[in-house]
This record gives sequence, C-alpha cells and structure tokens, in this order.
Amino acid sequence: MLGIVIVRNKTKLYYFKIKIILKRLIDSIIRFLKQEIMMNINPMKYQRITLSIFFVFATIFFVSAHEMPKQNADFCKAEKPEKSHLKSPKEDPLAFFTSVDQACTNDTLVFTNESSGDYTSIYWNFGDGYDTHAWETPFHIYDSAGVFTVTLKLTLEREGASPVVDSITKEITILPSPVADIHLADSLIYEGASTEISVFGDFTSVVWDTGETSETINAHEGRVYSVTVTDDSGCSTTLKSPEIKIESVSIEDGIVVLNNILTPNGDGINDFLLIKDLSAYKNPIEVTIYNTWGLKVFETADYRNTESWKATDVDAGTFYYHIRSEGMKGVTGFVDVIK
Repeated sequence: MLGIVIVRNKTKLYYFKIKIILKRLIDSIIRFLKQEIMMNINPMKYQRITLSIFFVFATIFFVSAHEMPKQNADFCKAEKPEKSHLKSPKEDPLAFFTSVDQACTNDTLVFTNESSGDYTSIYWNFGDGYDTHAWETPFHIYDSAGVFTVTLKLTLEREGASPVVDSITKEITILPSPVADIHLADSLIYEGASTEISVFGDFTSVVWDTGETSETINAHEGRVYSVTVTDDSGCSTTLKSPEIKIESVSIEDGIVVLNNILTPNGDGINDFLLIKDLSAYKNPIEVTIYNTWGLKVFETADYRNTESWKATDVDAGTFYYHIRSEGMKGVTGFVDVIK
C-alpha cells in the first residue's frame, strides 16, 4: 500500500505497510458489533453501521488500487528525464585517394578512396572521358598514353541546408606500351616438323610462353604461342600467334620430287628443286646432283626447299639427282634447267 505526505509544499511518496493498522481497525469493529448484537441493537441501526463500514473499506481499496499507482507513475515520470532522440551531427567530407603516379597503357590501375567525414554521393572522373558514381575503390585502364587528371568529388546532402562538396585531383602519367608484330612461317606443319615464329618491334627483352628469350623460336606443337615484349621504361605488350595445326602424313612411295623443270629467273615459279612434304620427314634429307658428265655440282646433308639448290651456278641442261634419308626409300631422277 502507498501513502502520500506533504512536506514543505513538496509532494513525496512514502511506502509503508498498513496491514497492522487495518487488522487493529477490523478487530475493533468486530468487537463493537458483538457488543451491539448482545445488547439487541435495532436491526436498522445495525444495517446502517454495516453499510458505513463497507463503504469505508471500499473507498480505501479504490483509492489504493487506482489513484495511488497513477500518481506514483506520473511522479516517477516527472523525476526521470526523457532520452534524447537527436541524431549526432554529420562531419563535412574531406576527399582523398591514393594511386600510382605512373603506369603504362593497358595496365589495370586501382584508385583507393581514403576520404574522411560523411558523404551521401561519390563521383570519379578519370580524365579520359570516363567517369563513375558507383565505386568507392574503382579500377580503370587507359588505352592511350598521356597525362590525365583524376578527380574525386564527395557530396553531403543536408536537410534544409545547402549540400557540402569537397573534391581532390591528381595527375597520372601513362606511358606507351611497346608496339610489336608476330610472324608465323607456316600455320600447318606435319608431325615431327617445326615452323618458325618471330617477333619484331621496338623493345629490349622478349619472353615466350615456352621460356625462350630469343626473337625467333621453332614451334613443334599444335597450339597458339604467346610472347611478351618489354621496353626500357618497363612497359610490356603480350602478343599471340595464329594457331599452329599439326597434320599427319603417310609417305608410301618414298621421297617425291614435284618438279622436273627449273627456270631460275626469280619469278617464284620453278626456281628451285621442290621435294614434296619435306617437313614430314623426321630425319634430314640428303641430296646430291650431277651433270650429264657425272660430275657432282651440288650436295647437302640437310636439304631445304627454299634454301638449297636453285641451279643459278650451272648452265642450262639436264641434271640428275640422288635423294635419300635414313629409314626412307631413296629416289633418283632428272631435272632440266632452262635459262
């Protein structure tokens, strides 16, 4: 139960138990009623006394159950201050980012946002016609050389006030990557043969995907080859060759010479002795050529179609050849040189 006491015009709440007081009051009333009954009290008077006692207790419990809790709750609420719902103030944005100062064309550059403060939108401009609003830490590739100005701009929108904007710029130098070209002698080779791949251009170092570091290599596999060239500034370019294909051949009739007439005039037609499918042979081709008197005019242990006998050092006439290779059936025949 609760009691209210007025002290110096200030209302304070005091908690105390009135169980003992009520018990004593009830005991006194019961004793009084017993005495009255024994004295044959007037029934009407007894009824009035009983009703009076009922209303007294009803009033006490009503006030205790309804008025006092409400007063207590209001009092406690007044004593305890409400929690503040104000948001913490926003800090003005301060734009800042980091990146490399120099790079090469086709390099992937990373721009790291290290700004402080609060902002509601972000904007990047890379100085080459490209920009973005979407990335905190964007990536960018420059496809041309030059000096580019990169800009980072932050905006803080504020309700009922003008937006706060902060930006920062930085210049980045993009160096040109080396220009190179790749040349493939033949994209179709026979099993066991090879073809040359060369790279040309202005560079200082070469690395093929085979690990070789020369400008020209011999390719034996059917695939695409790649090479990376680097210049003195450290910029590099990677090139890929056309696909090399391997073709299987079966030589049943031995070595075959495709032409028996030579016209060594430099027109590209019948300028040299042509052996069919020369690259298909695993072992070197030995070629010996004689004139009609049986004198040897040409001999090689490793014949190559475009680099061997072109008959430029002999007179017109008929010549005889003997061609052989280890594990293969040799062949003899004649060829007419016309000048």
